[in-house]
Order: sequence, then C-alpha cells, then structure tokens
Amino acid sequence: MKIYLFFTLFIFSIIPAFSQKIPLTEEILVTSNGKLISTDSLNTGIWVFLISTYECGYCIKDIPYNNYLIEKYKGKINFITLFELDTIKIKNFELKNKMKLEWEKIPNAANIYERHWRFGAFPEYIVYKNGSKRRVFSDASLKTKMKLEKYLSKN
Repeated sequence: MKIYLFFTLFIFSIIPAFSQKIPLTEEILVTSNGKLISTDSLNTGIWVFLISTYECGYCIKDIPYNNYLIEKYKGKINFITLFELDTIKIKNFELKNKMKLEWEKIPNAANIYERHWRFGAFPEYIVYKNGSKRRVFSDASLKTKMKLEKYLSKN
C-alpha cells in the first residue's frame, strides 16, 4: 500500500513540470546576418528550431530538404537553425561547399540548445507554438521527415 501511495504522490508531483512553459531563450537572438529576433516574437506563431552543425554529414546532406521546408511554409512558419559554430565558420563552409542553408542562423548558440536538446543527436527539429515547446523530431531518417511535415501541415 505504501508503494502505491508513493508512486501516486510521485506522479502528481511531476505533472506540473511537464505543463510548464519553457521559454526557448530569455535573450534577443542575433542571426548571422545581424537580424534581431525578440523574445516577444518567439512567443507568437510557429517556430521550428533546427539544432545542427556543418560538421555533421547528415546535417549537410539535409540542406536541400531544409531549404525545401522554408519554401513550402514561407510566411506561415518561422525557421531558425541553432549552430554552435561562429559566423565566420558558417560562412566559410557555405563558400567552400557552394551550399547554403536558407534558414535564419543563430551562431554560437550552444548555450541555448544545451537546455533544449532532447536526444543529443543531429539533426534535431524542435517545434514551438506560441512560445511553448510542442514536438521534437530527432534524426535524419525519411520517416522522421515525413512525421515533421505531417505535423507542420496540420498547424
């Protein structure tokens, strides 16, 4: 009986933690192009954050797919990539490889994605709606991409 009571109390004590609104960041984001994104704008609409790096083969391979997403949902959904690389390394990669991710890029964002990176794998898509984390899609599989697109098309 004591064990059941303990588990019941434990479950009810952790439920509030799951329903709390976890802000993506408390700071103003500055993209690699110098664009400012305020915390107020992050609390409005749908934002997809891609945790990525140009040091990951899957992330590089997915650049055309990610560019397709921004074209498909332009004006409806905001797309941002969180990089741990600095702006110079991002631009050097794009020039060297003649390949560019068209999403807004937040350089030096390791401090942000360490708080939100759920699975510790690249790439990871985190969907926020009106400031609340809604879904996380992690890995580079076709199945995950199909789930992500299905979710985005419903919202």
